[in-house]
Amino acid sequence: MTFNDVVRAMFRRWYVSVVILAAAVGLTGALLNLGSLYTTKTVVSFTLPSTSALQPDNGTADASVIDFASSVANEANSGQSSPQYASVDAPFYGAGVRKGITVRLPNYGGQWAPTSFMSALIEIQIVGPDPTWVRAQQTAVLERIRSRAHEQQSTAPRSRRITATVEPLTTQIVQIAPSNRDKLIGVASMGLAVLISSAWLSAAVDRVARHRQPRAARGRSRSGLATSVVS
Repeated sequence: MTFNDVVRAMFRRWYVSVVILAAAVGLTGALLNLGSLYTTKTVVSFTLPSTSALQPDNGTADASVIDFASSVANEANSGQSSPQYASVDAPFYGAGVRKGITVRLPNYGGQWAPTSFMSALIEIQIVGPDPTWVRAQQTAVLERIRSRAHEQQSTAPRSRRITATVEPLTTQIVQIAPSNRDKLIGVASMGLAVLISSAWLSAAVDRVARHRQPRAARGRSRSGLATSVVS
């Protein structure tokens, strides 16, 4: 089918384009009205006793400390598994989540590779439409982490307890909102998708309709022949 054939099919089956355009306008309007998101990526580091996060040999990469942090994260997350993405730096909201919480250790193995925890860091990602809600959830999760870490070491002397420290620069809440340029690109992309979908579907509907017309004509001719034979 040539380009001219596709254009003629779109004119003949104009209602197909109208339906697709109406659906696209509704979807685009709904997406533009979603509003801003607020997110935070708070990090809690675990270090050996009598050390700090700023010291080079603080035990953050120690296997036993990593295991401890993993256990705390699992309990703080109520035993639920966290989603794994292809990149360790992938944002939670990038997967389409508009309201949710994930507590996990950064997995350097990725989505399709074996699990690989390289450091004793608990990463708390929270996303929501309201900054007050995000802050409240952040406070609650941090309290759960401190409580679980304390409970697991309650029988150990204080001098031998692993230390959990919230990295202060990671507690900020960031607003995520599309710019005017992003909106324009989105509308243009939607328009291109409408054009391609309308052309393809109009051509398909036109092809089916044209194939049915000869069959209907043959059916009418046979019916007329049978009538004349009987008479």
